[in-house]
Amino acid sequence: MKKTFILFALGAILASCGTKKNDNQDSNESSDTSINQVEKNPNPAAAPKDSINWEKVPELKNIGDFPFFKPEGKLFLANEKNNLTEYLDYAKMENYTGSAVYTTRGKLGMMSFQEQGETPFNKMLFDDQVDEFITKTGAEKIYRGEYPREAQEGIKLKLKENLWNGKVHTLGIADDEPFGVYAFKHNGKKYVFSFQSNSAQGKIFIMEVNYTTPILKTYPSINKKFDKSFIAMPEKENYVSFEGLYKNRFFVHIVIDGNQFKLATEVDAFLEDYIKAFNF
Repeated sequence: MKKTFILFALGAILASCGTKKNDNQDSNESSDTSINQVEKNPNPAAAPKDSINWEKVPELKNIGDFPFFKPEGKLFLANEKNNLTEYLDYAKMENYTGSAVYTTRGKLGMMSFQEQGETPFNKMLFDDQVDEFITKTGAEKIYRGEYPREAQEGIKLKLKENLWNGKVHTLGIADDEPFGVYAFKHNGKKYVFSFQSNSAQGKIFIMEVNYTTPILKTYPSINKKFDKSFIAMPEKENYVSFEGLYKNRFFVHIVIDGNQFKLATEVDAFLEDYIKAFNF
């Protein structure tokens, strides 16, 4: 039996952070958007595969305990507690692989390095120490480069979900700066390490993975109701989903349980009456 679930929410509400500090606003005010030694893929045909190959990811030794990265010198963590700025027991992270998005879930540690008192944030020092950490540990590069502004709409919508509300700060991966995604294993556990910096702050997101979902193959929807919409069909999973955005205010997420759909056009046909029923 098919089961259809619909999630309907105001975009303005989803974007609201209450009284928490939105640290991503700092990045929008900065004109310095380079990551030290940004690597670009000159050949799209050689883009990474659609998932993290954990068999290739190295098992690291003698790197300490979570969250592993230990700053030196004049790098100051905002609201530091247990070497983190914010911590979530369970969260979702959308990891860009260079050609698609790979979803992981688990505990998430967030680090935001900012100015302290009269000492400004030192972007070069942050970038150098991140590079040194990656070199010493031998973490596997998943992606490092510019934000994928020209990617499929479905990929960009998924990456915009990388925004997390902590107790004090709201932190995420901004869409106007380069960033990096690396992976490693330690003591039998899997980790994803992401980072981004500008002249105002440096951010690190480290996730201890305890659940992964298959990569989504996304296709544009042919409906005319939504300004932006796509259909996601995971490999080897018994569900498909639809996501649509209407005038940057209303976001609709529909999940259909079952494996009867083989083509995105079949999903569009099935959802036609549902979509017509929305009266914004």
